Amino acid sequence: MSPDTLSRVFEPFSATKGDGQGTGLGMATVNNIVEQFGGHVRITSAPEEGTTIRVVLPAVHEPAEVDQAPDDAEESYVGHETVLVCEDEAPVRELISTILRSHEYTVVPAESAHHALELANTYSGPIHLLLSDVIMPGMNGRQLADAFNSRRPQTPVLYVSGYASDIIARHGVLEPGTSFLAKPFTSLGRCRSVYETLHRHLTSVRPS
Repeated sequence: MSPDTLSRVFEPFSATKGDGQGTGLGMATVNNIVEQFGGHVRITSAPEEGTTIRVVLPAVHEPAEVDQAPDDAEESYVGHETVLVCEDEAPVRELISTILRSHEYTVVPAESAHHALELANTYSGPIHLLLSDVIMPGMNGRQLADAFNSRRPQTPVLYVSGYASDIIARHGVLEPGTSFLAKPFTSLGRCRSVYETLHRHLTSVRPS
């Protein structure tokens, strides 16, 4: 990488790829995750010489304490609603779909924002929740939600991203306070977020 590119390698939403060429390694996401664990990322790079990336994490000498969820926690987030999952990375989309189906949700998968909008027009049943990645090729999650709600008004949206929510908000992609789940996530965390978003919406539209 050139010195200019190297200086921007951790800058959120900075990319050297054009539309349709993928999103690269997502170094801003990598850096965010590493910093959450008290570490840092070191990069050395020069044109025609290659790049070396070192991830430095603090040593841990004792096992980490694991919060134990109640035995009935998994069962408490079972639902029967239909969730449209828009995620351009196939392995992530399949993982999310598998988790939700295991909790009895009906899943309608979409591989892109444009595919999600097609389904908004053609899917015959109700769609109770749009679950969307924030950063996708061609159209981001906020733009998708706006277009989706013009077709399916009042459908709540749960966003997911590898970027921290404050970074997303600072760059104007999402408004502060938006329903948001950060990657990486656990199956319980995913289903809890879906359950809470759905029921918060139902409470807000229920007549007083």
